[in-house]
Amino acid sequence: MEFTVSRVVVCICGAVILVAACAAIGGMNDQDVSDMDDATVGRIARMLDAFMSSDVDEIILDGVRILPKGYGIRVHDNFVELHGENKVSIAVTTFDQDLELDWNETKTVIRQRSQRSCERCP
Repeated sequence: MEFTVSRVVVCICGAVILVAACAAIGGMNDQDVSDMDDATVGRIARMLDAFMSSDVDEIILDGVRILPKGYGIRVHDNFVELHGENKVSIAVTTFDQDLELDWNETKTVIRQRSQRSCERCP
């Protein structure tokens, strides 16, 4: 009888350890996804900053190339918001236009310049 009880206790302890390990691995996976989202929104913000500081007048944004599948961005008030999987990651940018882009969209963004800085204006 003692042998059977000890085996049952060992099986229960093993199940508890297995559940605890699975929870820890799941938490690490969630943290990895969150870190990747933060890195993605940071790269998009740096890309928009580079566009604003360059002499280029337009840029084509392809959501399939710059966003994870199922995600979208919203740019407003010098912030880039990456929306996806019920969470939002935010980065600061110098890009001063409002913009929304989903994963399956392509948009052409034309930089708005003042009349004084525009050399090709009529």
